[in-house]
Amino acid sequence: MMTLTHKADFSATHAEPRLPSWHPCARIHGHEWSVTLDVSREGNFTEDESVAVHTAFAEFDVWVAGQVNLRHLNEVDGALQDRCGPADVARWVYGMWADRLPHLAAVRVSGPTVDTGSTDSGGPQYRRYEVSYTPTTRS
Repeated sequence: MMTLTHKADFSATHAEPRLPSWHPCARIHGHEWSVTLDVSREGNFTEDESVAVHTAFAEFDVWVAGQVNLRHLNEVDGALQDRCGPADVARWVYGMWADRLPHLAAVRVSGPTVDTGSTDSGGPQYRRYEVSYTPTTRS
């Protein structure tokens, strides 16, 4: 199996309206996000397939810059209005790109940081986490 991977970074705000109002993530807040596309195929990609995938990767960068960078994700698409966590964003991106990118196997989203406690200097320490969406059947 061969996998071609492409990552795009962007900044965006979102809110998680399903959470209780006292939860900080229920309010609008921003993150640095990364979206990684994994395109996989049994065996090697043909030259034409490789060119098509790399062309789609370039189109994806343009799409990210125009559609999600410096935007409020809950307002980008109705599918994200009420559910806008990293897993929701990964499912949404997959749905937007599965038909445009043959052999799209998974979409990974790294985004919101998790407070892991205090550092020795007394400030909060954060780490990013990643969510991977792989559909059970290709749509």
